[in-house]
Amino acid sequence: MDASILAAISGALTVLSVEVAKGTAGEAGKDAWKGIKQLLGSKSSVALEQAQDALGKELEAKPESTVELLDLLKASNSPNVGRLVGAITAERVVIADNIHNVNM
Repeated sequence: MDASILAAISGALTVLSVEVAKGTAGEAGKDAWKGIKQLLGSKSSVALEQAQDALGKELEAKPESTVELLDLLKASNSPNVGRLVGAITAERVVIADNIHNVNM
C-alpha cells in the first residue's frame, strides 16, 4: 500500500479516536468509530505507536478493507477527518511484495 495513503488513514483514525474519546464527535462519528472497531477488531485498541503497523498488516491481509475503512471514515462527518481522507478513493488497491519484469 502506498505509504502516503496509509499515513492519511492512520492520521484520520487518530483524529477520529481523539474526537470520540473527548466526546466531541457527533453521532455519525461515534457510529463510524464503532464500525471501524468492528472492522479492525482488537487491532484498534493497540498502543498508538503500534497502530500504524497493525493497520498496515490488516490492510495488506485484506486490501478490500481499505475501501470499507475509508467509507467509514468519510461517514464520520468530521471535517478534520474529511481533510485527511476526503480525496482518497482507493478504487483500485494493489499490494505487491515482488514485481518481476516480463519480457515479451
